[in-house]
Amino acid sequence: MKQDYPKWLFSAEKSLIVANAEEHAALQGKWYESPADVPLGDPVPVDRASLVAKAEAKGVKVDKRWSDARLSAEIDKA
Repeated sequence: MKQDYPKWLFSAEKSLIVANAEEHAALQGKWYESPADVPLGDPVPVDRASLVAKAEAKGVKVDKRWSDARLSAEIDKA
């Protein structure tokens, strides 16, 4: 890890500048030196029944074999 200060640090929620190694060490949670290193969050769970209801409300004829991603795409097209 590069130790030049001050430096930008990045987390999933925000970014900030630390002035020295003590400030860096005092941070809670996971911090990264590049925004590209910040892992993506967990995907939000999809409620299948809500997707089907939304599709039907838009007049989409739902094929039960469709994946949630396909169903979402059809909703977006409608």
